[in-house]
Amino acid sequence: MEEVLQLYSSGQYLHNNTHTHMADYEEVLDSSVPGEDYRCWPSYQHDVCLLSVFSLQEAVRVCESHAPCRAFVRTNQSTWTGHQLVWFKTGSAGLSRARGRVTYIRRG
Repeated sequence: MEEVLQLYSSGQYLHNNTHTHMADYEEVLDSSVPGEDYRCWPSYQHDVCLLSVFSLQEAVRVCESHAPCRAFVRTNQSTWTGHQLVWFKTGSAGLSRARGRVTYIRRG
């Protein structure tokens, strides 16, 4: 079990990924998207898509693998393994100021 935890905590589980990104993302500092939620599994909350990711590249990969995802918000919160919590969104129409958060809007 310790080996699995080490692979997860270090992000080594991502190294065999050959995924290439299909879209560009616009980075908006100190912002968030209230609403515009969709459900996904295994979300930390049942009515939204809130996942933990190791890196920005993993967040992009998750967004591109979810059909409804058009934006995601990196929070300033992390799990006990050091993964950052990210909200995945259906859009960014309600962009608002949120200190310490970064929104990435999918372009393409």
